[in-house]
Amino acid sequence: MMLVLAVLLAALNASFVRYTINGETVSGHEFLRTAGAAFGAMGISSLAIAFGLWKERGWTRYVIMAFWAVVLATNIGFGWAQSGLGGVVSAVAGSALLVVLVGWYLFGKESVVEYYQALEREQAAEATRARGGKGGA
Repeated sequence: MMLVLAVLLAALNASFVRYTINGETVSGHEFLRTAGAAFGAMGISSLAIAFGLWKERGWTRYVIMAFWAVVLATNIGFGWAQSGLGGVVSAVAGSALLVVLVGWYLFGKESVVEYYQALEREQAAEATRARGGKGGA
């Protein structure tokens, strides 16, 4: 939610918020030109994750992984912009372990996999019932 708020405040060029890029203070609009797409993607995927967890949707774990992929890509992009290849290596080293751990938890840990498989079966059954009910007998 904070990411969405940060993007909105940057779009409004709010003077009470300080934006920096590489340690240099910039306007909200300049910040958006540099980082807006990444922050917007992370904000939108965060909202999708929150909704999926709230409604217990089977697709949520895929969106969680997409969020972390965006974080990794953002870190790689900013690392490259700041320090070239050395920045990319640092970004990958810092983020890749987290992506691997989250991936293992969501797709490798037996109890979590069983939970999401049960959700997917339940949602498939609901969809089948809904289609059967609309076709009418």
